Amino acid sequence: MSLRMTIFRLRNASGWAGFVQERPGLFGRLGLRVGMALSRGCEQALSLFTDRVRLTRKRLSHRDAADLGV
Repeated sequence: MSLRMTIFRLRNASGWAGFVQERPGLFGRLGLRVGMALSRGCEQALSLFTDRVRLTRKRLSHRDAADLGV
């Protein structure tokens, strides 16, 4: 799965979690709790994922620089 697709899916899941949270009458208390947990989990996963991507890019750029003798 591509980087863009992973980020898109995490944001999409977070959006659905917000939709569930905003409609407690439709989904009830359980829906509200599940929505909150899903939203929190998606935010954490997206944060960890983007941090990892940044670190990987830094490592690659340092490695490329070392290969070039810079």
